Amino acid sequence: MTTPEEIGPHPKQNGANDLNSEKSGPKQGAPDWKKSDAPDGGLAAWSVVLGSCVIPGWFAKKRGTAYGIMSSGSSIGGVIFPIMIQRLIPEVGFGWAMRAGAFVILFLLIIANLTIRARLPPSPRPLSLSALTKPLREKKMLLVTAGFTLLTFGMYIPIDFLVSEGLSNGISANLAQYLLAILNAGSFFGRLSTGILADCLGAYNVFTTVCCLAGILVLALWIPATSTAGTIVFAVLFGYSSGAYVSLAAALVVKISPVQQIGYRVGLIFLFASIGGLTTNPIAGALLAHDNGSYLGMKLFSGVILLTGSTLVFCARLHHTGLKLGAEF
Repeated sequence: MTTPEEIGPHPKQNGANDLNSEKSGPKQGAPDWKKSDAPDGGLAAWSVVLGSCVIPGWFAKKRGTAYGIMSSGSSIGGVIFPIMIQRLIPEVGFGWAMRAGAFVILFLLIIANLTIRARLPPSPRPLSLSALTKPLREKKMLLVTAGFTLLTFGMYIPIDFLVSEGLSNGISANLAQYLLAILNAGSFFGRLSTGILADCLGAYNVFTTVCCLAGILVLALWIPATSTAGTIVFAVLFGYSSGAYVSLAAALVVKISPVQQIGYRVGLIFLFASIGGLTTNPIAGALLAHDNGSYLGMKLFSGVILLTGSTLVFCARLHHTGLKLGAEF
């Protein structure tokens, strides 16, 4: 999506997101711009949502695996694009580096448009306020939407601030520019494996477990990590755990929605999650300023809100299965 996957924010996907604003802390030689992955733009978000809505019509049994394979593409982009842009800017300048990235995206988008089609024909129905708000009157859908929105607030703080935080801990600029590529490499395996596991154990079970792990990693590993090795280990593990957030978001909606409404409902959770994508960096920047450049408060906010969002999605799972913790859902 970029988010699914992939891809973000929408929610953003774990794409080539980085190198933050001046508020993030000292740059120590790092370039000062932010590279956004495909779903960060409105038009690109349409492509992501529409593409993810095609999957349920073609896959009834292996949807998790299909979503995992689909969303893994943006992880590959998240590995390639940061390195490509970093190398192109000194050679051809910022403008042509951006154009080169745009041409790559355009070429891939043409292939996608020529190869993707829906199996089920559209079934337009009259719109009404009651029909549009019906999903938010369903407890499971409301819990999933609220949980996924909170997860967006927490998930993109490590992605957007990993480089600047690493630089503040003394990581060399040459190594720091590869941290996002390392994170996205971990996310590639996370998206594939969580999609496969979702078909065996249930999308909700895998999603809540892995997203909860992401929160634990922020609190238990990112906070105390001050060395280069610790930061790299966190990047790999957090990248992996963020994979479920991207690959299984649409799968959560599919499990609790009529097939005719999947497109609207997937778009709905991304609509609310985009609030997190829009405001995460300003909130994190305000926390940094409040703490005089310390990343501790920002990390605590990220970890706690990841655990809270995971809990809300787990409550949606309990609403469907009851207290049967071993149920596949």
